[in-house]
Amino acid sequence: MLKVCDVTKRYGKFTVLEHIDLEFTPGVYGLLAPNGAGKTTLMKLLTTLAFPTEGEIRYDGVEIRTMNAAYRELLGYLPQQMGYYPNQSPIQFLSYLAALKGMDRKLVPDRVEGLLELVGLLDVKRKKMRTFSGGMIQRVGIAQALLNDPKILILDEPTAGLDPSERVRFRNIIAGLSKDRIVILSTHIVSDVESVANRIVFLKDHQVALEAAPEEICLTMRGKVFEISLPDTELPRFEQSHRVLSIRQEHNWVHLRFTDGDIPAEAVPAEPTLEDAFLVFFR
Repeated sequence: MLKVCDVTKRYGKFTVLEHIDLEFTPGVYGLLAPNGAGKTTLMKLLTTLAFPTEGEIRYDGVEIRTMNAAYRELLGYLPQQMGYYPNQSPIQFLSYLAALKGMDRKLVPDRVEGLLELVGLLDVKRKKMRTFSGGMIQRVGIAQALLNDPKILILDEPTAGLDPSERVRFRNIIAGLSKDRIVILSTHIVSDVESVANRIVFLKDHQVALEAAPEEICLTMRGKVFEISLPDTELPRFEQSHRVLSIRQEHNWVHLRFTDGDIPAEAVPAEPTLEDAFLVFFR
């Protein structure tokens, strides 16, 4: 178990996180919050790239600062911006990182090949990464985070730059990995965590505002989300009295998902999504 105990993080007089209490057991946890709410700072604390101003973080009851390298051996981490050597191939880059991690040389070739197959890069394993798209680099990043078969996998915006098919591949990978390890990921793409996360954590005003299963969060919106089609000329008036969650334009009509306000007779109830809850919760 990874436990965050009454953690506060300040930089000078600015408080980034305040009195955070969380428990992580094997499964997938999605961190959702607006920009500046402290997601990346929390991940840096969990990876020992930064340390709490107050409180502590424990793994199996031991404060992680006292574990030093023993804790970092349990970690796999993908930061928002991954550094890499453009003139190296994926197989060279991953082999180099495996050496830095002190992995057994005999096991590295098979491990690297297996991970490149997992992320769909086996056919370009010897090409220089300077020729790769952003999505391909991100897949290399996911592979390097898995190199040491970590017990704690922390992914900061892991689907950035991935196309829809790559995002599906990523979600399938995460679902397969979460059985016996802790996976913590942050993303702005709500659908990427809705389909794989066991628990969702909302950060707001530097604190944990909500922590629950996705279906529990959606249940709080049951009976509050509706759909309606209107002539597009009526949209400005409608927006004045309702909270519009999404708009789809079709010729001279708009199809809306909305909440709040009086419910017109022609509106129909809609099944709420995590994105609906996110938009309402963070307004």
